[in-house]
Amino acid sequence: MIKAIFFDLGGVLVHDLFSETDRFLASKLRISEDAVKQTRLKYWRSLKFGRCGCRAFWRGFLGELGSEVSVKEMSKMTYEIMKPMPDSIALLKRLKKSGKCKLGVITNNSHEWSEYAKHKLGMRKYFDDWVSSSDVHLAKPRKSIYILAAKRIRTRPSECVFIDNQKKNVDGAIKAGMNAIHFKNARQLERELKKLGVEF
Repeated sequence: MIKAIFFDLGGVLVHDLFSETDRFLASKLRISEDAVKQTRLKYWRSLKFGRCGCRAFWRGFLGELGSEVSVKEMSKMTYEIMKPMPDSIALLKRLKKSGKCKLGVITNNSHEWSEYAKHKLGMRKYFDDWVSSSDVHLAKPRKSIYILAAKRIRTRPSECVFIDNQKKNVDGAIKAGMNAIHFKNARQLERELKKLGVEF
């Protein structure tokens, strides 16, 4: 029986940040998106584990790229991109209203971006718990973050469903003993949840 449903944030509940910023910087600097991504990943590790804040992340990342784009400009763009995905939020609201399952978030994210989603975007009210990698110093796809999330919400991993748009994070949840869904869109997610016996 499913007692808890955990959502990823970026690419599931809000628009994916890095796919757009990588594309923007690649175009601006006339380099490949892969070159931007590889540079970003060096600094992303420190950000997602809470070892630095967003300003330090952008400063280091943009500096190594030799970009003239300012930290302020990228910070502003971040919050413009990080908008809720309407179909996903509509489904989330239905799950919350049904009250059949506890709801949580497991996100690899900075403290600042998580707080923005929770409070500025008004998403905190939907969830019983919110696990951000920067706050717990653990990250997907390691099993430990899924096990911690289940423990905090007082369920067993086998009683949980985890939803993510990245296959490696879905695989990590399965290794931790959770049911998991590789997110494509809200309609597909609803079908997959119903197959697992979730009623809403």
